[in-house]
Amino acid sequence: MSLCDKRFTATQYALLTSLMAVTRVIVGAPTGFVAKTYGWETYFVISALAAIPGLLFLLRYDRWKAPSTEAVQ
Repeated sequence: MSLCDKRFTATQYALLTSLMAVTRVIVGAPTGFVAKTYGWETYFVISALAAIPGLLFLLRYDRWKAPSTEAVQ
């Protein structure tokens, strides 16, 4: 919700949520084929490598960081 403009929160939230659901359906369909064709070990490696860009992207948006303990003057 913090990514949404406050004036259009409901619309943007609905669009972002539906986009997430569509990608789950599209990407989820061929995974059984990949696992059957290449084996579970290769499927796991492919899945782990595919997750790395998203994990690196989280470093850019680390809002959950603890506030610094330095005194503000």
